[in-house]
Order: sequence, then C-alpha cells, then structure tokens
Amino acid sequence: MFEDIEITDDDLSYVGVMMGGYNFTDEERSFVIKHLRTSDVQACPGSGKTTALAAKLIILASKLPDHHAGICVLSHTNAAREEISKYLSKHATRLLRYPNFVGTIQQFVDQFLAIPAMIYKYGIRPSAIDDEIFYAVSKKWCRRTRKLQYFLDRRKDVDEIISGLRYGFDNIDIIRVYVNGQEKDFPTGINTDSYREAQTLKNRITQEGYIGYHDAFSLANWYLELNPQLSLFLSSRFPLLFIDEMQDTDYFQARIIEKVFLKDKCVVQCLGDTNQTIYSGRSDRSEAGWRPSKSLEISHSYRLSPSIARLTQNVCQEPQVLVGNQLRPDRNHTIFMFEDVDACKVLEAFGQLISQEQLQKGPFKAVGYVKGPRQDLHLTISSYWPEFSKVIRPTKHQDSFRAYCDLAKNELDTIGNCGKAREHLIDGLVQVLRHEEIKQENDRWFSRHSLLSFFRSRESESKIFDRQLLLWISLLATNEKMSWGNLELQIASILRPLLPGGGLHVSRPFLDSVSDGAYITLQEIQVPANVFYYQETTSIEIETIHGVKGQTHEATLLLETYWHDYHLHKLLPYLKGGRERKIATQNQRRLNLAYVAMSRPTDLLCLAMRAGSLNSTDIADLERIGWKVERL
Repeated sequence: MFEDIEITDDDLSYVGVMMGGYNFTDEERSFVIKHLRTSDVQACPGSGKTTALAAKLIILASKLPDHHAGICVLSHTNAAREEISKYLSKHATRLLRYPNFVGTIQQFVDQFLAIPAMIYKYGIRPSAIDDEIFYAVSKKWCRRTRKLQYFLDRRKDVDEIISGLRYGFDNIDIIRVYVNGQEKDFPTGINTDSYREAQTLKNRITQEGYIGYHDAFSLANWYLELNPQLSLFLSSRFPLLFIDEMQDTDYFQARIIEKVFLKDKCVVQCLGDTNQTIYSGRSDRSEAGWRPSKSLEISHSYRLSPSIARLTQNVCQEPQVLVGNQLRPDRNHTIFMFEDVDACKVLEAFGQLISQEQLQKGPFKAVGYVKGPRQDLHLTISSYWPEFSKVIRPTKHQDSFRAYCDLAKNELDTIGNCGKAREHLIDGLVQVLRHEEIKQENDRWFSRHSLLSFFRSRESESKIFDRQLLLWISLLATNEKMSWGNLELQIASILRPLLPGGGLHVSRPFLDSVSDGAYITLQEIQVPANVFYYQETTSIEIETIHGVKGQTHEATLLLETYWHDYHLHKLLPYLKGGRERKIATQNQRRLNLAYVAMSRPTDLLCLAMRAGSLNSTDIADLERIGWKVERL
C-alpha cells in the first residue's frame, strides 16, 4: 500500500504553506517526514515534531489509494490527539474517517480490544472505563465486605489499594494492585480471606460494567492471547502506525502495541523524547515502556535560545544534542541562591528580573516537583507561595449540563469536530438520567452507547433525538445563544420515553447551575488560581512540573523542592556540566523532571537553589558554563 508512495521536496514546500508558513525543508525534518520505514524518532523539546507528523499525514492523505486498510495515529494524551486532529480536520479529513484511526492509545485499546473482550468474557459492554468512577464504586461497595474492610482499616494505603484493584496483565484471574504504572501483588497474598473478598468485589464491579484503565490493557492482553489472529487482522487493517509522545507509554501499553502491530506486517514509527519521561511511573531505563534504537533525530529546537539549549543539555539523562534557535537572544539565566527562611523572596526576584529583561509576552511560570504543605521543614512549592493549591481542572463528569455544552463548543471551536461535540452532549444527557436515577432494564446505568442503542430501536423517537442534538450543535457552532430557559423542556422532550411522567425532577439543579448566556470554555475552567503579581504588571503562574509538560513559556523558574533529598542539590554535578558514571534511579527521575522544566522557556531560564547547596567552587563552576548566581 505504501511501497510506491514518495514524498518530495515540492510536497514539503506545499504543505508548509498550506499549514500556515512552516518550514519542513531543513535536513532533519525533511528526512523524518520523507522516511516511510519502521523507525524511532528522538525529537528535542520545541522541535515541532507533532506539527511535522501532521504535515506527513496530510501529504500521505493526498497520495493514499482508496483501500480497505488505513493509517493508525496514536498519542499518549488527548492534547496531542487534538493537536493532530486540528490540522487533519482542515487539510486531510479522510484520515479522521474509516478505515483510519486517530486517537489515544487508551481509546484504541478500548475500542478494538477491551470492549470486545468484555462482551466475550462477561456478556456486557462496559458502562465506564475510568479510574475515578471505578474508585467511587469500589469505595462504596468495599464497605459491604467484612474481612477485607477489617484488613483495610488497619492500613495507611487504603485508597491506593481500593483505587488500584486491577486484573493482572499476564493473568486476569489474579487480582493485583496497579499504582504509578506498576503492578504489585495484593498485600495479603492470594490465599487469604481478604484477598478472596477483594476478588469477589472486583468481579462484581466488573459485572456491573465498571473497570479501570489498566484493566482494559489486561483484558486486551488476554483477548489477544485467546485470539492470536486479531494481531494479523489489525496489522492488515493498519499497515502504517504513528505514535506520538511515545516516551510516556508505560510497560504494559508498549507490550500491547508490540503484540498488535506485527513488525513484519506494519511500518511503525514512534516519535518522542526519552529525556521527557515523567508520566509512565518508571524512570529506570531497564523498565521503560520505550527504548528507541537506531533512532532518527531532530536536534534543532524552534523554542529554546542557544544558551538555554546549552544549559538544558546538561540535564539530559541520555546524552542528547540540543541546538537552539539563533533568532532568540541570549540573556542572564540566573540561579537565585537563598536561605530557607527567605524562600518567599524568590518569586519577587524572578519578577524583577523579568522586568529588567523587558519581557512582556509571557507566560511566565514558576514550577516545582513536590506540591502541598511544607513537610518536616523541607521545601515544597508552598514554601515559595503559601497559597499554592492544586489547579482544579475539568473532570470527565461535569457538574452541569451546560458544562457539557461548553466542552462541545470547545471541540467545535478548536478542531471543528462535530462528532466529538455530539458525544459531549450525549454524555450530558446520560448524566441527566443518572440524576433522575433512571437505569436500563438490566438495572445498569445508561452509558453513551446504551442510550444511543435505546433510541436507534425507536425510529420516531430517534429522529427527535438526532434533530435536537443537531440544533444544539448548530447553535454552538455559530455562537448563537442556546435558549437556556427552554433547556428543561427540550431535554424532557427527547428523553420522554425514559422519564416516568414525562418530566424532569431531581436533575433541575444539574441544568440550572450556570448563569444564563455564559459559556465556560476549557481555557477559562483551567485558569490557574496560583498567581504571583510583581508590581501588578507581571503575573507569574505557579504550577507543578507535570502541569506544564508540553507548554512553551517566555520565562521559567524551576523551584527547589524535597523528594528523598533536594532535587537541584542532587543534580548539581549535571548543572555544572558533568555527569555520573552510573545514574541512580532517583536521579534518573530528577533529571527527567529538570529537563522538562528547563526546556519550557524561549527566552529566560532561572533556578532557585538553597544557599546551603552551593559553595564558592560550585558558584565559580556554574558561572563558568553560563549561569549567573545571585544571592538573595
């Protein structure tokens, strides 16, 4: 299917103009885009790898023959999926339709493996594949057990055990505890009454249709072993696979991908940066989900200035060349050296430096690893900003129907995806039914799929259902205000076949919880509450390192925090330009976190370090390689 396809320089120039003026003709990006054989692509921060992947897909879409086989594009996060989909929805819509697939790894596994496995093994479709829902259900039902509850009452890690109950990846007949990307044995072993109660509880929750994300991979693995021909079928269906942000895949995700996409049947291209592995829960390279071999490289960063690239290169866990953008000026990248009691002065000093450097565009962010209250006199993010609290982000289940409308509108505004917008609206209707405590005939809650199935079996009601959804989408897409006053009547009208008496009762607060006429966009929901203002002109947002992954800032400050030891103190040899012969496991994680944080800014990079961590020799070494050390 792909053997005769050739990507030319003219294709690169044309797609660059089409996408808004990108340059894909440099040697590194040109080679990566033209390359159509199995390979890994190690791409540095700010290299535009996702944009380059989108360009490649747009070119391929124009050259693909009509065929029953298609392209599979997977990402680790919804954010990466949405970025790719945004380009495809404008320039290559055929890749968003059958026989192609664009989605997250979780979505692919759910659709093609886990859901069929659930139907085959338990005779039901899952009501929800979601860790939060599973935790809520298991916590509620756990109270009904006797010996398991007695066992849990004596432990400090109760929530970890209850939320992490999962089927074993290699044996779904065994219950294990899944935490931070790793499976652990159930604490009591398998020959105890508490284990047997936990297993009964887990199976009962599964029969109700609720499983966690990792369960989906365990079921997928079981289903593939039961039906090895599935790998041949899926490899034939998707002979070309691209995976973005591959460094964040965990061990189990990588194993499923390897099982599904057979090397002799598929071209598999994985893009990522192993030095930015902070989500998989495994920093140790021996346990990593992705270990690229003979990888292609994109070492030129659009984001980083030359001096930031040089300083950040020192904290790469795996040696990596970083080439900065020559168009960006070099500045006074500063290490603020402070006494513990003066931690609150650091943000002020950072704001003053931003003002001195005449930076105005933003955003400006201060980031650290450990959040929460200061513990045992050790520094956390709260040591620098006592008001710090975790940013509240929208959850999968919103607290009002209008919030689902806002999610739908966001899909329409950002990537023009009517299908996803429709799904958000249907999810809102599902929540209305839950508030009304209306279940299916089998006493299970409605899901999006079962609600659609209900209406598809009723032709006249189905037309009313579809017509109302289309009307809502049209209003959202054209920025016309929906008639909130009639919302209750509209929802009652389309859900009438399911409503006793034909009306809504207990769900009214769910419908009325947002003031009339106000759309709350995702961006507005996610506005950080943690902001320090320098002279009321410069706003500095305080976040965790995990919270800023993938972002670009004009200036970034990395805060010293304590995790087993002080983060930057332990990395001092690297910050000075040296390396350890063998990197300790905890330092592997510290390096990855520092690398992610230090590779966010375009113009100004700063660190906050305790005065007790630096002596005169250290300061001289740091200044020699380009840091400015300022004592507060």
